[in-house]
Amino acid sequence: YLGYAPVRHRVAVFVIAANVAALGGMFYPYLRGFVSPVLFGFEYSTKAVVMALVGGLGSLVGPAGGAWFISFVEV
Repeated sequence: YLGYAPVRHRVAVFVIAANVAALGGMFYPYLRGFVSPVLFGFEYSTKAVVMALVGGLGSLVGPAGGAWFISFVEV
């Protein structure tokens, strides 16, 4: 109702998020040396979702805190 076009903003945020994910995918093989099919398994997919749920979905700091907490507890 304020005159903003939410579709444009949503598309812009989607494109920015896709670029960040693409950069992460581009640098991962350089970090590890190779990419294994194991990375596309159930464990890694659910771990990312659990990290976001533990930290909270309301802000950017929440999932980052959840990732830190799960990584800390896992060790």
